[in-house]
This record gives sequence, C-alpha cells and structure tokens, in this order.
Amino acid sequence: MTVDAPLSLRQAHIEQVLTLFSDPPTLLVVAQDCAQAWLDTYAEQHRDAAGLIYLGFPEIETAPTTYRYKSLPQLLLERLAAAQPTLLAAGYHVVAQRTRETYTVAGPSLATVERLINQCGALLLTRFAQRLQAWWNESLPVNRTRWGYLSDELLGLLYDSPRPPGMSEARYAQVLPKSGLHRQRPNRHWNALGPALRVQTLHLRRGRNEPVQMLPLLVLSPAGQGPVVLFSPASGVQVLDNLQAVQALLPAYASPLLPGAAGDWFAVEVVSDPFDELASSYLQRQLREIASLDLAVPRAVEDYQALLRTITDVQRWFIPR
Repeated sequence: MTVDAPLSLRQAHIEQVLTLFSDPPTLLVVAQDCAQAWLDTYAEQHRDAAGLIYLGFPEIETAPTTYRYKSLPQLLLERLAAAQPTLLAAGYHVVAQRTRETYTVAGPSLATVERLINQCGALLLTRFAQRLQAWWNESLPVNRTRWGYLSDELLGLLYDSPRPPGMSEARYAQVLPKSGLHRQRPNRHWNALGPALRVQTLHLRRGRNEPVQMLPLLVLSPAGQGPVVLFSPASGVQVLDNLQAVQALLPAYASPLLPGAAGDWFAVEVVSDPFDELASSYLQRQLREIASLDLAVPRAVEDYQALLRTITDVQRWFIPR
C-alpha cells in the first residue's frame, strides 16, 4: 500500500457524503410549498398555483401604468428578511397570474395575499428547518435514510483514517484495535460497541439555559486504562494521554455560527450505535444554527440565503479549524 492510500480511502468516503447531501432544500422552494399549502387550506375556491401568483408594483418614477412583478414565494422571503409585516395597498398593488411572459390581473384578493405573505413569511424559517429534517430522513434506495448512509460512511471514515504521524502500526493497533471494527457494516444490526472498545460522545453546554450541543467527535478507548483516541471526521484520529486532554481541543469543534465556544463539557457513554449518534449530531447542529438566527433582525434576502447555504454545506464537516 502506498503512503497516499489511506488518504485516498478517506477522501472516497468524504466524496460519497458530499454527493449524498448535494441537493438540500432551498428557502425559495420551501416558500413556494408553504404558500401552496396555505392556498389549498384557506383559499381553496381559487385553486391557484402559488408559483404562478405575482404581485404587481407600479413603476412610479418611470411609467406609472407599467408594473414590475414579484412572485409569491419571493414575497415570502422578503417578509422573512424584513422582520416586519408586509402591508399592501389597494389601488397600488395588484394581484396577477403569470402565463408564460404575460401577467393577467386575477387570483386571490389583495387582502388574502397580504395575509398569506405575513402568516407564511413569519414561519418560513421554521418550515425550512422542518423540511431539512424531513430531507435528512427521506427514504433512499435500499431502504436507507440520508443520515443512515452518513452513519455508514463515518464508520468507514474512522476505519480508513491514517494513523497519527510518528506512531507505529503496532502501537496504533493497541490504542485502536480494529478487530472490533469494520470498513462496512457486516449487517444492519452490527454495532461498534463491544467488550474490547469503549465509545463516548462529547457535549458542550454554553450556559445554564442553553441547550446541550453534541460535538462531532467520538472518544474511543480499549477496555481498561490508557490512552484514548479522539476521532473527528474533519481532522481524523488523534491519540491523547487521557480524556481530560480533549478539553483544550474542544473550542475548535464548536459551531462557529453559534454564540461563544466556551462552556462546560462532559462525556457520555454511548449505549446505541456511535456512528448513528455522530451522524445525528450534524443534523442537530444544522437545526440549532437555524434556530439561532434572530427573526427580529432585518437582513437582505441574499444574506438569509447565504446563511442557509453555509448551514447546509456539508463540506465544512471535513475542514479542520
């Protein structure tokens, strides 16, 4: 095996994950679905397609009788970003339906559209988080979910991680015996836990009233006393003298999008599948990062979209900080 082979094996797992998570939901798609669901529930008599409903604004400065149009989903994004209710005015705004490049005054009433924009826009970020969670749990071929496949790739990533520089194969085999691990699960019920290997997760609590955050790390140690192995999908494997030695490393693994990296940390013994736990920690981090966005702070629509692209960008899971 060449020197580069472990790195190539590691990269293969990362590329699988990047492909698996390459098409997350977008805020605009969620906005259209929210608007459609609202119309189906509260404006059933119109039977309108949300994607074809537009709001017209007169070009006051250039051509008062000419309108520019914004789609209903775009208006939901603007309501979210503005952090205040949208107010529409009869005689100024018009509701129109689009047929190819033609706009015709038709559709729900202006009052109905205003209510839709404010109700759906105010909840848009919550609906986005719900859609993201459903997307993670979406059934894929061979009866697996995204997070289930991610769990499998994280197992392979640990198995194929290069040993720490300067450590012999014999010593590495002592601190991380691979006899209890597999590159691929031998069956759906296999679990890395066993008498030869102890696994713990690491958690951070930033304040008394703050929720506990699981860090994307696993601590593995052979039965008995001795060094511990810290596994990070971003930085690979590190061998530490003891569990207390992880404390100085933890700030690098806290989310940069969540306030503060300081806090109390603690380890929890894993009683279920450790790679399922690790996979789930990424979803929980994404949901917490979304929930941390202050809805009372006005932003540009583009800023919201950029923030959500960052939150759902799985490439950052594998970039050491």
